[in-house]
Order: sequence, then C-alpha cells, then structure tokens
Amino acid sequence: MSTKDYYDKYLLVSGENICVCGKEKGFHNVMQGYKNHCSHSCATKYGQWEGNDVRKEALKTRMEGNDHSNGRPLGSKNVNTYPMSEAVLQRIEDQQGREAPWNTNPDKINKQKETWEKKTDEEIAEILQRQTNTKIERGISDGVSYKGKWRPNNTAKYTGNPNAITYRSLWERNVMRFFDANDGVLSWSSEEVIIKYRCPTDQKVHRYFPDFLFTTKRGTFLIEVKPHKETIKPEPRKKTKRFITECLTYVKNEAKWQHAIAYCELKGYTFEIWTEHTLKKMGIPTGTKLPNK
Repeated sequence: MSTKDYYDKYLLVSGENICVCGKEKGFHNVMQGYKNHCSHSCATKYGQWEGNDVRKEALKTRMEGNDHSNGRPLGSKNVNTYPMSEAVLQRIEDQQGREAPWNTNPDKINKQKETWEKKTDEEIAEILQRQTNTKIERGISDGVSYKGKWRPNNTAKYTGNPNAITYRSLWERNVMRFFDANDGVLSWSSEEVIIKYRCPTDQKVHRYFPDFLFTTKRGTFLIEVKPHKETIKPEPRKKTKRFITECLTYVKNEAKWQHAIAYCELKGYTFEIWTEHTLKKMGIPTGTKLPNK
C-alpha cells in the first residue's frame, strides 16, 4: 500500500482532496496530506497566501496591475515587449548619437572610418585581394571554403550525373573546368568513388569519397585536392584546441589515403594528392576570382 492509499483509507477528511475548481489536489505525504490547491494557477486565483494580506496584495498587483504583455507578438523577432528598467533606459539615452555604442572608445572607430573613406575603390579592392591571398597561402583560405553546384559544357565526358556535381572549394571548381576543357581527359567524375576505411580516432568504419576520378591515355587517376598544410604532419607546439584539431585531421586524412592507395592497387589506378603547388604547375588557377563559365 502506498502512502497516498494509506492516507486515503485512514486519515482523509471528506472533500480534502478536491480543489475549489473541482480537480483533485496533489499529495504531499502522510504528515502533510494534500496540497491546498491542484495547481499554481488555482493557488494564485483563489488565494494561496490567505492570512498574509501584504503578500496577497503584492501578488494581486503583480498579476493584474502591471504593464507586462503576454509575450512577443506572433512572428516578431528582436522585439522586447517587456518594460525596460531605469538603468537600461539610461544606458540607451547615454548611447544616443554615438558612432559605435558597443565600443568604449568611439573616437578610435571614427578615426578608422575616416581613414577608409579617404581611400579609392581601387585601393580598397587591392587591400581586400591582398588579405584574401594571404589567407589562401596560409591555408585559412576563403577561396578553399567556396561551395556550389557546377554543370560541365561537355557532359559526354562526365561518367556520373552531370546535374549533381558539387564543388566544395574554389580549387575543386577550377579542376572541374580543367577536366571539362582539356582534350587529353577522356572521362572524369567527381565524388563517384566510395572507399570504406576505419578511422583511428574513433575506431569506426566510415565512407571516403575522393574528389575526382579521371582517365587519360596514360591511365586512370584518383585525385584528392587538399591544401599543402593538411598533407604534412603538424609541428609540435602548445596543445591548443586548434593544434589538436589539426592532428586529428591529419590522422584521419592519412587513414583515408592509405585505403585509397590500396584501392587503386587493386583497380590498377594511380592515387595522387593535388595541393595548391600542384595546381599552379598545371596552370590551374588558385586565386579567389572565379573565371567565367
């Protein structure tokens, strides 16, 4: 017999377990019996704090005599429908008219703004291009993270679905253009080969999709396009989060490529890793500007 059953059988007073609203109340324990109300809303509505007029009046004022809304309007975003405190209103008033209200030193921001306003569009474009090229050389590349769909002009050379080609970096897109326009390439495909491998980082079996498979008169080649820094073992340094990520990426890539080499030996293919240095020797662009299709 549970404590509630024991209480109901021997200690329950008639009507004690029924709330004012008609629903059954919650049960505390054998010593305390049933709660005063079935829910918080009933406790608020029918006076949970009877006998304490101060708290009861405060609750009444809080629930009825305020300007709080019932929440944000449907479909609204970034709208604070609740009343702001005096401190928040004062801070907003102090920030009025400042160029950079989020910055504690707006004079520095305004000085930088004036410096950029004096430069011509050509100078700004040159600075941005130089910054982007520096990122690419260091392997941080905005261009390498470029993604999108691409359709070849010569669809007969493509051995997969030409409507489902996806490039995951600017370098891959330029390699696709090279394959499509080069007469020496008899056929090619992108991410159509699947190689299963076991990753040492989690000891699980994964699927590896090499970037390209193409055929020439010399044979068939399986290609992976990667920045040079991801093909070499990271140099030992302080164990930061970035360093650990680089090490795990290197170990994972090594496992992929070892299985790719074994796969190519069985098929009679040649596995190669093309970095930015390889692309430059082949005349394939590695810059940030996409050539016209």
